[in-house]
Amino acid sequence: PNGSTVLELGKDAKNLYYVPSPEAMTLVVPPSNLIVEQGPIREAAAKLRVPFSLFTETPLDAVPLTAASFDAALLFDMLDGAPEQAAYGAVSLLANALKPGGVLLFAEREGANLPAICADFNLQVASEAEGGFDVGIATRRPPPSRQTRKQKAAAAARGRRRPVAVDPAKGGFGAAGGRGEAPRE
Repeated sequence: PNGSTVLELGKDAKNLYYVPSPEAMTLVVPPSNLIVEQGPIREAAAKLRVPFSLFTETPLDAVPLTAASFDAALLFDMLDGAPEQAAYGAVSLLANALKPGGVLLFAEREGANLPAICADFNLQVASEAEGGFDVGIATRRPPPSRQTRKQKAAAAARGRRRPVAVDPAKGGFGAAGGRGEAPRE
């Protein structure tokens, strides 16, 4: 959504243009055998006119991101052929960076098994397979409530209670007689 802080695990700046009006963007380009040209990435980011951070050649477990600080994360065709440990590292980075209720948008080859990996990180996943890709959205669940069962039940009961006028002459709780009986004197 507009005004969101967005994190992408990507290769280049091509997806930056598809984010309409972010508040800030962060691009993490994981270490690889390819030389990353930062100039074109920074030029593309400058056109957005928003704060932009770029991390290249930094191992994923060393990228200095604040936990629960991003509204959305993007992961498009990055895990094909990556070892399972690398895929778990990528999802760990993105899931940890998302705020509760934040979303991870993804399109990854089916072989990467991304929906299952996201579920392992307690993300709520909605996806479908399309043309050899898993396409979907994974949402970071809010942290569990610290209320006890009794507190939850009491709160739920308070929410259901409605004031009811009781006329003892017509019976009901507090009436001296039973249903429909006149009060006894």
